[in-house]
Amino acid sequence: MNLLKENQIVDGYRVQNRIKGDTYKETYRVVDADERPFFLKLFAKKNMPPKLLDDKARTKFEYAGA
Repeated sequence: MNLLKENQIVDGYRVQNRIKGDTYKETYRVVDADERPFFLKLFAKKNMPPKLLDDKARTKFEYAGA
């Protein structure tokens, strides 16, 4: 899919590289303004298997910091 490009800014995070992806999700390594690394996972809801979707499926930001 490659939805994002290297050095693209997404909500204050700079994309460094694509880690992996499949038909309905992609994972990227991004850094914040202080160069702290994070993972960004994008889901293409239109390609997701119906069993993974529910009425409450929405865009979410999850923080998994140290």
